[in-house]
Amino acid sequence: MFGPDGEARLGNAKLDFRSGLSRIRAPLLAIAGRADGVVTPDLVLAFRRAVPTARVVVFEKSGHLPFVEEPDRYVQLLRDFLGAAP
Repeated sequence: MFGPDGEARLGNAKLDFRSGLSRIRAPLLAIAGRADGVVTPDLVLAFRRAVPTARVVVFEKSGHLPFVEEPDRYVQLLRDFLGAAP
């Protein structure tokens, strides 16, 4: 899973669910750490292009674990998002 594109390969299978993402009607929150080398911010922004209604938040002082690196902001973000969900 590690590498420049962050995608996993399972044998010869190519899994790509992007075409179905626009059908999701539930509120979506995508979180990225600015210094994340696994789920890089550009991957999260690509997700947003596939689901324009998704809320994207980038944690500027985090890598892959914003809930550890910026816990107060992370918890507040989740509380706000879940409180706003229909």
